[in-house]
Amino acid sequence: MMSPMMFDAPGSEKSKKTWLLFSCVVALPVLIVVAQIVAWIAFNRENYDLALRINYLPIADIVIVGFLLFVIDSFVD
Repeated sequence: MMSPMMFDAPGSEKSKKTWLLFSCVVALPVLIVVAQIVAWIAFNRENYDLALRINYLPIADIVIVGFLLFVIDSFVD
């Protein structure tokens, strides 16, 4: 619901960083669901290492969102 508000500032619709941030925020719920399904399949096949690595994907997305928020807030006019 907050994602469209990223484009309120003048010129922000042309910023690649803002579009990347928007994409990461929108993709997070889908990534969480897909990662849990794939990790559960890997867990059932007793591939525990893959299941653990798959569950790191949503965490990586959250880290990217945090980094982009920092970059946009600090370095973009």
